[in-house]
Amino acid sequence: MVDTPKQSVMKTLLIFCCSFSCLCVLSAQEAPKGMLAGDVIDGATGQPVPKAAITISANPPIRIHSNEFGKYRIELAPGRYRVLVSADRFLDASLDTVEIRPGETADGTVVLAPRSQVTKVDVQETVSPVAATAESMLTERKLAAVVTDGLSAEEIRQTVSSDAAGALQKVTGVSVVDSGYVYVRGLGERYSSTMLNNSLIPTTEPEKRVVPLDLFPATLIDSIRVVKSYTPDLPGEFSA
Repeated sequence: MVDTPKQSVMKTLLIFCCSFSCLCVLSAQEAPKGMLAGDVIDGATGQPVPKAAITISANPPIRIHSNEFGKYRIELAPGRYRVLVSADRFLDASLDTVEIRPGETADGTVVLAPRSQVTKVDVQETVSPVAATAESMLTERKLAAVVTDGLSAEEIRQTVSSDAAGALQKVTGVSVVDSGYVYVRGLGERYSSTMLNNSLIPTTEPEKRVVPLDLFPATLIDSIRVVKSYTPDLPGEFSA
């Protein structure tokens, strides 16, 4: 029987559609997948964590467990996944973005922190300096465990002195020699030390140990503290 032209076109179209459907099914079946593999490790000891629950954000979600050696391995379709790992006595941990590529193995190693482990947090606080007033210096003097005295910036401004040595003439028990050398309780230079911002400063005199305080302008000084006895938080090479 001879086919009409219309019947020939229908057969050709049918054969083409069937061939295209078979090709699509074959391509879908042969789409390569990737692997996700890794270890679940105890962050405190470095030992593997067995039977840890691994949840993968697929559709629907996939849940597996690590083996007795803390290892796991699973085949996944290409894409990006979020991996959540949980285990008894450990804090949960996650890998936010794990990319699975065809024919490749992605690393899914996770380190878990024990729940009993204390996390150290460094807190930094910026504290503005407190203005050295006469009231604050008086309070410091009252609370001090040793005999101290001093001048605040407010008291220094009230004097007519242009340098630190002149301002210290207002402090009881302090004597100024040669307009610049300060001695405490009548002791010589051998028993005196000078500190600037909690650091010992050397003298500019080659034959003297005492620091000439007339080198420091009074306008640049926030406060002057005079310690008249030993204290544990200061060097022990002085008497005042």
